[in-house]
Amino acid sequence: MVFASSAVEHPLAGTLARLAGPLPQWPVRLGPPDGPGWRPYPELLAEGAVESLLAEVDAALRGGPALASQTLVGRVAGPVVGILAAALFAERRLPVLEPEQIAFRFSPAGPAAPPAMALDDVRMLVLPGDPAADHPGVTVTPGVDHLQGALITQAHRLFAPFVEVVSRIGRRGRRALWQGLADRIAIGFLQAGKHAGVVDQARAEADATLAGATVRSLRLTIDWLEVEHAGRTELFKRKSVCCLNYRSVAHLDEYCATCPLVPRERSAERLHALLATRGPAG
Repeated sequence: MVFASSAVEHPLAGTLARLAGPLPQWPVRLGPPDGPGWRPYPELLAEGAVESLLAEVDAALRGGPALASQTLVGRVAGPVVGILAAALFAERRLPVLEPEQIAFRFSPAGPAAPPAMALDDVRMLVLPGDPAADHPGVTVTPGVDHLQGALITQAHRLFAPFVEVVSRIGRRGRRALWQGLADRIAIGFLQAGKHAGVVDQARAEADATLAGATVRSLRLTIDWLEVEHAGRTELFKRKSVCCLNYRSVAHLDEYCATCPLVPRERSAERLHALLATRGPAG
């Protein structure tokens, strides 16, 4: 979902509007935050802010500090890196962000629920021939591999401070938090590819981006899972690390269908059952 803003003429506005189809779970507006409740991302880097957010998440999920930490990083950083990946794949454009250009507005349910996001004064990397190449703040880069590398380095630059403080206060290992963000990058590729009907290409580009990531903490060999249903093959990805949601009051000790702690055969069975509930259209 993309909210209207005064930045509607920015070339990124059209990109974000088109991404609302494959990524409805990550609402984003282009332009300065409008209205109450917005929190600049740099504000969330303070230890006191992280302690407060972790306490709110734990109060909602009641699964302990490690679950709160994994959830909070996924809620704050996950939408950003997922949207960057989807924009790269679907539009061959990569927003270039600084911490002060990002703001979040948490839902009334608190930081355990997905927040809205605002991006302001955004620069962008594009490929040669992009209609926005001459727009102020746009830089032309030689090829897709350059965009993929820039995605990884930017994700790490933006969120290394947040991962560090959440890991320290919430007592969740850095590797688990980073691998959760690598999963979000893969999901950005996958959902954009499904929406465009080019899943195989999305799979290949997600693999290329993460398997060869120059930042070790975001390096990932994606565990893809193909599930046959009603004459079609549906592509899923198994998580690289347990999200710990089984500890929350909502999940009642049940692992996610794509959890790495669930045998692959059982994952396939559960996903097949899920597809069956959707009917013939899948």
